[in-house]
This record gives sequence, C-alpha cells and structure tokens, in this order.
Amino acid sequence: LNITDADLVHAITALRAANNYLFIMGDQSVKQIGNISLNSAGTLTLFTILTLSSDQGTIYPLSCISFNRVFSFANKNGIYAVLGTSVQKISDDIDGIWPLVNFSQQPQAALIDLNGIHNVGYLVRYADPFTGTTRSIILTFNGKRWFVLVQGESLKTITTTSTLASGAHQLYGSSGADVRQMLADAATAVGFRLQTSLTHHGNAVQGKKMIRAGFTYNLASGTGTMAQKVETERSSTVINRSLKS
Repeated sequence: LNITDADLVHAITALRAANNYLFIMGDQSVKQIGNISLNSAGTLTLFTILTLSSDQGTIYPLSCISFNRVFSFANKNGIYAVLGTSVQKISDDIDGIWPLVNFSQQPQAALIDLNGIHNVGYLVRYADPFTGTTRSIILTFNGKRWFVLVQGESLKTITTTSTLASGAHQLYGSSGADVRQMLADAATAVGFRLQTSLTHHGNAVQGKKMIRAGFTYNLASGTGTMAQKVETERSSTVINRSLKS
C-alpha cells in the first residue's frame, strides 16, 4: 500500500496497534486503519484509512502509547490524544514546562500505577531555570491532573512491566549502565518543592508587600522542616518551620 496523501508531508514515523486500530503516525499527521474485513470470496483484505489529524503528528515514536483506551503521543508543541476521531492537546496545564524541554533526548512514554492510581508518564530532559541545569523529569498524567516525578536527574529511558502476582504496572528505568525499578521505596522520605505563580491579583500596576503568610499541613507521623518563601515584586522572605506529627 502506498499512501500518497498530501498531509503525509515527509514519512511514516511510527506504526502502533492499539484499541483494535492501527495508527499510522506521520511527522505532521495521524491516520487510523480500522473496519478490517475480507471480501465475499475471502481472497482480498478490505479496510478503511481515516485521517484523524492533518496538522499534528510526531517524530518521536517512543512517545506513542495507549492510556485508558486513549492513544496519545508527544511532539514539540505538547502532548496530544486521539479522542474518538479527533486529535486534541491534553498538556495545556504544563505549557510552562514544555518550551524548556531538550528534545535531543526524545520523549518516552510509559504506564505507571502509583498509590493505586493508573497514570501515564513522559520522560523528558528539562532545562530547569531554578537550578540552572538540564535534568530528567517524568511528566505524569492521571487523566485529570498533571504532576512531575523525578527518579534520577540523568535518567535516559523508561519502560513498563507487570507481574501476575500484583497485576500492577511497574516502572523501570536506566541511566545508561543500570536497570532499576522506579518508585519502589515507599518508606524513604523525599524533599519536594511547591511553587505557585507570582500573580498580580487583578491589578498589574499596584505594588504589594507581605503582611502575613502561613500554611496548613497534615503529617501522619515523623518530623520534617518546611522552608516557606514569600515573594513580591521587590522582596522575598524565607520562613523556616519545623513539622511534627
């Protein structure tokens, strides 16, 4: 079969069988083969090619994955999903992260069952403006919300496996010479940073100053330290607090 459609601009970059369809990925298009049958004599295979998108495709075949019966992929504009017969962007919430992705390492997708919740993760290299370094992060989606996982700043590849004993999707990865299970130790405490936007609260020309700040937490057990940094346009204040259960 030769595909001569004008929206297949350069080449087929991936073929993926998912959800009883064969997805034909082009660099600028997505097509789908379905309704496969035989003619009455049983000598000829009949099928239909449906163009789902004529302006979005991918050159990153490792980013193609099926999650909750939704086929998705990544390109330099973001992460897209095939919803019915249309292709829609699902990564609007991480538009601030995506322009800082270094595509010299192509995005890779894998399934992750985390705390009893089924997720899909995309491994990317991220030029972090906070640390000034390029590091590996896993952009993770649970069907409603995006969040970021870090399982080694030099992580190069991820994949999914499962066991008959648990039936859960387990994430494995490698930084080059190693192969190890990700997210396997639930007992070790890890540090985290929660950063909200510096917003003008509806008035972009009025200056602000800090009057008071605080936070609430629910710590079931153990202790820790929380550094709260409050910033305005002209100053910042750091408040260190000890956390107890």
